[in-house]
Amino acid sequence: MNTESRATYPEVKSLKACINDLIGVVALPAIWVTGEPSNIVETLLGVVLRMLSLDFVYACVIGETEHAANETLLAAEPNTLTSRPGQVREWLNQCLGHDVRRWPPLLRSTMEGREISVVPVPLGVHGQIGVLVAGSCRVQFPTQTERLLLSVAANQGVIGLQEARLLSEQKRVANELDRRVAQRTEELAIANEELRREIVERRRVEEALRALQQQLESHNAYLKEEVDSALSFGGLVGRSGALRRVLQQVEDVASTDATVLITGESGTGKGLVAREIHRRGLRSQRPFVRVNCGAVPREMFESEFFGHVRGAFTGAVRDRPGRFQIANGGTIFLDEIAELPLDLQSKLLRVLQEGEYERVGDDVTRKVDVRVIAATNQNLAEAIRSHRFREDLFYRLNVFPIQLPPLRARRDDIPLLAAHAVAEVATRLRIQPSALTQADAARLQEYDWPGNVRELNNVIERAVILSKGARLRVDTAIADLPAGATSMLDMAEVILTDHEFRERERANLVKALERAQGRIYGEGGAAELLGINPTTLASRLRAYRIRTAKTR
Repeated sequence: MNTESRATYPEVKSLKACINDLIGVVALPAIWVTGEPSNIVETLLGVVLRMLSLDFVYACVIGETEHAANETLLAAEPNTLTSRPGQVREWLNQCLGHDVRRWPPLLRSTMEGREISVVPVPLGVHGQIGVLVAGSCRVQFPTQTERLLLSVAANQGVIGLQEARLLSEQKRVANELDRRVAQRTEELAIANEELRREIVERRRVEEALRALQQQLESHNAYLKEEVDSALSFGGLVGRSGALRRVLQQVEDVASTDATVLITGESGTGKGLVAREIHRRGLRSQRPFVRVNCGAVPREMFESEFFGHVRGAFTGAVRDRPGRFQIANGGTIFLDEIAELPLDLQSKLLRVLQEGEYERVGDDVTRKVDVRVIAATNQNLAEAIRSHRFREDLFYRLNVFPIQLPPLRARRDDIPLLAAHAVAEVATRLRIQPSALTQADAARLQEYDWPGNVRELNNVIERAVILSKGARLRVDTAIADLPAGATSMLDMAEVILTDHEFRERERANLVKALERAQGRIYGEGGAAELLGINPTTLASRLRAYRIRTAKTR
């Protein structure tokens, strides 16, 4: 072995150990299939404690409410302060404060007379799921490799916890549906028996039985819609021919690694389709990373996509992995791809063609293996003509195009979507759902829904809140739509030219801005009135050259 080989042997050995540790952490979701959250957290902490030779490792996972938190602690030495979760939490709050989002990436302090380094790692974006804390008395802790392993372990823990919560919610919904069916069947049976005992006159008995039968049929139809929606195609509810064609395309492309471009109006469910393609594909057990290109500041795009190294720019105090690195082996969903700056499109094209990229401020070329799914509600052909979007990038993304139909093109699905939304809102608000009548469904089918499924869900939520356990107030909720929208109910049979449609849409945007006093974002803003994302509204305003001096 020559001098150069001897000099690099420790590095090679360390790299091999790091790779082995990463493989072990990445394999955790396969162990956690159908696992309980407490088992997932305990397994994760055990792996991290042994893998990094820590003095202690602690996790706090937030439950359904902010105050329902579950704590788990593993310590290298028992019968110490670090073996009691409550005292560790109090010590962390004293040192770092109560707001996890404001915790520094590293704390060096004294615990039980020993100098200890503590590294908090948020679980989920901004720690909305909880926090993982690693502590060690080693002077060099944490190294860059240890930080990487902690970050990967936290991400895998989030995946496992989200899957466990999803399974728990599905079981809860199924059990609740069974309970309600049994309860209602028993109530109807009792009512039927009472009617038979109390009503002597044949005509009155027949009328009562007829009314009871109609009630039973209506309730059974409603429950069937709830069951169908609970078992629907990944949240894509409906039976229309337009939707079935989309679902067939999802089936066809999911088992491949082909790049997919999803187009359609805002609110048609592009994110649901992307997630369903990932869920049904070969990478379903790997990360699904979503990037909203319309929400990333222009100067942060490259760092967001590819990451940066410490000191790459002002504020870059530590190395940060990009979304492509986090999604390695899985799927990255580039939502609102038309908002991607032109100067970054060439770098994205390189990743698609060669699977290579560099972090900001780094000269090391990295390899990445991801499946790319992109989506937009804009006309990319027009963007190409106006030199806002690269033609070669379009062809790279448009390998398997999926065009989502607007809700007005699948009116037959509106009753099912509405019933599904009623059940979801009632479950979330913990109230008894009101029945969606045929008259309500017909009323909803008359409207053109420019905001598509998202707007329909907003209207249903208002109707459920206004009903207060009584009859569903669909009529009142529709009356609360932005000015000018309800007039479309009287135009169901009118066909507009493209120019007329654009003029009507432009007038509706201007009216919404006027009502919101020029504000786009926030409560009472124009985006909320229209039932669309603020970034989508901003894009439409630019397309129609509508100026507004006030955005927030």
